[in-house]
Amino acid sequence: MTRKFTRTWSALGPASGDTEPQELVRGATVRRTMTRKFTRTWSALGPASGDTEPQELVRGVTIRRNTAGFQKGESIEASRGTVNYKLWGDQDRSKPLVVTIHGLMGSMSTFSIFAKELVGLGYNVLTFDLFGFGLSDMPKHERYDPQFYVSETLELLDLLGYPEDLTFHLVGFSMGGLVAMFLAHHFPERVRRLLLIAPAGLVPLGKMERMGIRALKASRKLGIPVVSMVAKRVAKKEVDAEDFEPDMEESPFSKELAERNAKMFRSDPVKYTKAWMKCVRDMGLAKGAWLYESVAAGPVEVMFIWGDHDCVVPLDDAVDTLRKYFPKAPVAVFKGAGHGILAEHSERAAKMSADWFASSAVGTR
Repeated sequence: MTRKFTRTWSALGPASGDTEPQELVRGATVRRTMTRKFTRTWSALGPASGDTEPQELVRGVTIRRNTAGFQKGESIEASRGTVNYKLWGDQDRSKPLVVTIHGLMGSMSTFSIFAKELVGLGYNVLTFDLFGFGLSDMPKHERYDPQFYVSETLELLDLLGYPEDLTFHLVGFSMGGLVAMFLAHHFPERVRRLLLIAPAGLVPLGKMERMGIRALKASRKLGIPVVSMVAKRVAKKEVDAEDFEPDMEESPFSKELAERNAKMFRSDPVKYTKAWMKCVRDMGLAKGAWLYESVAAGPVEVMFIWGDHDCVVPLDDAVDTLRKYFPKAPVAVFKGAGHGILAEHSERAAKMSADWFASSAVGTR
């Protein structure tokens, strides 16, 4: 299965109609010149010197124990706060760069194994914590929408000294897929190829979920601090690891991940609850059909990776729209994989990605 890039959405079922939500259209105000408006701050690209912090290896990746399970990389001061990031590979900037964007409640460690594998295949990889998650700051008074995170991504590249005319491969997972598509839509000249792994944006919400989001938006307009109030209440409650089990086949490894996820949440439950609620409120997680359509009509080539047992972003719920907009896009369906696809199949996904990044341009849209 890992070699069958010729499989496309046309094999997955008939297309159906769709309407175009307009809520995220305001994001078109993203400025193409914004990456040159930031004060540049440099940080060493290698490991911290004199580092004596207790460490542990998780599937070959070093995690510092006193960071509550988060992967600590380098810190850099951006215009909205500190960003925790890691550049994998070396300082040979002639190598192709892969930029990764993690999902809701995730962190840059989502891509640790994936990045390590890509480095071995000749790529440099940038992983980083989105604002509000991991060890990056949580800016106040911001809309946590795709434009917000696109700004963080492009500013980080600028601060690291990458020129505006640099092109890179872009990878988005889950909610990060929406951010990646938003970037590819508004800055197609920056993106070589776009890889979307179980991306959000198409799965419809239930009635209660929609009501909850409307209530959050209304409270924001009225100046009612609902997000802060809920976050403080959550912080007082005991969190069970079972609530953080990843969507993957149950195993000792899945239990280990659940414990680690719970540990990360407990490290700052107010921050994580606020970030989660703001993203749910602002991201348009179920209203991205217009963005898929726009990217499909643009110049950026797209590939999808999905698990056929994904219960968070079920492939069956998105396949009609995807087939409609991307009839020739290569799609790799991992049998038996859930939404925790990068926890179980990072090596396989990385090898497949590298092959596609390096392949000649064929019908992929």
